[in-house]
Amino acid sequence: QGGITLSILTTGFAGMMFDLMIIFTFQSMYGYVFSWIGILVAAFMAGAAAGALLITTVLGRIKNHLKVFKLIELALICFCIAVPLLFLALPADPDNPGAFFLFKALFLTLSFISGFLTGSQFPLANRLYLKKSTNLSETAGLLYGADLLGGWLGGIVGAVVLLPVLGLTGTCITVGLLKLTSLTVISTQKDQHL
Repeated sequence: QGGITLSILTTGFAGMMFDLMIIFTFQSMYGYVFSWIGILVAAFMAGAAAGALLITTVLGRIKNHLKVFKLIELALICFCIAVPLLFLALPADPDNPGAFFLFKALFLTLSFISGFLTGSQFPLANRLYLKKSTNLSETAGLLYGADLLGGWLGGIVGAVVLLPVLGLTGTCITVGLLKLTSLTVISTQKDQHL
């Protein structure tokens, strides 16, 4: 159970970092962000809602909840690797008329995917945790608190230290290593029958 809580905490951290990375990268490429910040955050929240809704819909049909949970952890790690590689592969001139819509669509898509991945873990975490605990409100409160704590830490550490000091690539590596740590903890737990 401790591994699930740690994973949700790191997912909250990763979700906030993804949001900040996309917003900061958008601002560094275009020199402005205020007219788009609401759209980028809305895309993230739409992704989170879609991920949670999809997993909740198929939750009863999933045979191995822990395996799916680990796959989402792995997908979050892969997302951390893909984001800087994707931006490095794109053309250098985002104001080029041909690249303008591609870049804007890319930012919205990345926001949606990052939200989808982070949102899809929460229903699974609740299901896994409730296999050991019968207290629904305590479980929901603990996991939601872990998610909020992770997001709060991500907002402070990410905006003040990680992104300004390490840049996009270094921050993605840091978040990826953090998620790898939580995946390792879950994979090495004794309660593998979850």
